[in-house]
Amino acid sequence: MLAGVPEAEFDVQGKGGPGVALVGLALRRKGGEVTVLSDQVVPVPAGRHRVSLGGVAARLQPGDELGVALFSTHPQYVWAPAAGAPVAGITGSNAYAVSGRLWLPLSADAAPR
Repeated sequence: MLAGVPEAEFDVQGKGGPGVALVGLALRRKGGEVTVLSDQVVPVPAGRHRVSLGGVAARLQPGDELGVALFSTHPQYVWAPAAGAPVAGITGSNAYAVSGRLWLPLSADAAPR
């Protein structure tokens, strides 16, 4: 069982534009599509940062794969029309490189039922 708030440490290097990584915890069921858990992504600006990803809850099955989904744009972060500025500082090109580590909130109740 995966339940709680994953923590991550990322080193983001901008390759053009602001270089803001939009990051979410992703799950791929055996032979299935990749989905971002809880439909949450967080912006991580250029530099080295420790962040909390969105809270998640998922019962894992044999063959499941967990990973990090990276986006250069995402519907969760769109232009803020009232301010005339983009949320999370994303404008135009948003190329970046990222490396890091991830800590998962795995529950001891991981036995299949």
